[in-house]
Amino acid sequence: MNHFSPHVSIFFWVYCFTPMVLSINLVDKFTLTALKAHITYDPQGILATNWSSKSPHCSWYGISCDAPQQRVSAINLSNLGLEGTITPQIGNLTFLVSLDLSNNYFHATLPKDIG
Repeated sequence: MNHFSPHVSIFFWVYCFTPMVLSINLVDKFTLTALKAHITYDPQGILATNWSSKSPHCSWYGISCDAPQQRVSAINLSNLGLEGTITPQIGNLTFLVSLDLSNNYFHATLPKDIG
């Protein structure tokens, strides 16, 4: 016998799980922000103008997210002439299945969490 109304059950679910989903999405956004900070040259200004903290990271240029959880699943920044390094935090993108940084000028080694 259920002693709670459906409204209480829904409130409980939202109260308990929404902060967890938001914090996970923030990890993805902070990781992408770290990637942007490691890019020292953006000749077309795409990241400077499009990767804004005021917009959802899933709408940023070159970013694809899975639909239900809004987690980063793909990054495609190919052919932009970017220069810099790949941040070690990229390993925090646990849903990432595709990373295309071809035809750019990244140096140093890939972080160990990728691969």
